[in-house]
Amino acid sequence: MAREDFLKRQMEGLIRVYAKLLFNKEYKGEEWEELVPTTPQGEPISLQDDLDRMLSLGEIGQAEDLLFEVLEEAVEQKVSRRECEELVTWFYEQLTRMSDEELHRGDFSREEIIDGQAQALFLCIQTEY
Repeated sequence: MAREDFLKRQMEGLIRVYAKLLFNKEYKGEEWEELVPTTPQGEPISLQDDLDRMLSLGEIGQAEDLLFEVLEEAVEQKVSRRECEELVTWFYEQLTRMSDEELHRGDFSREEIIDGQAQALFLCIQTEY
């Protein structure tokens, strides 16, 4: 029961962040279903989907900004360290797979990948959950 409550609080924290960042709406109780964006088939769109879409459009800096906003809120909401680290690892793996040309078009560099990942992982360490 305690674990379920903990997980529910974590999920609500992420939903609050997602709702505020993407829709500029405040999360209130059980209305989260209205706030979570969905595909035309009704499947929820995840943060990774949004980040992946932004990367495919060459919006690398904006995607990294969104990642950091989410991480800062995750630290504040005490989201698990492991979840933060998994998101950071996934995001920067996507960037390292991009060609130098793709990075250049997105006004990004390999050095920024290394610096960004280090800063993001430092934020993850602060969660300690």
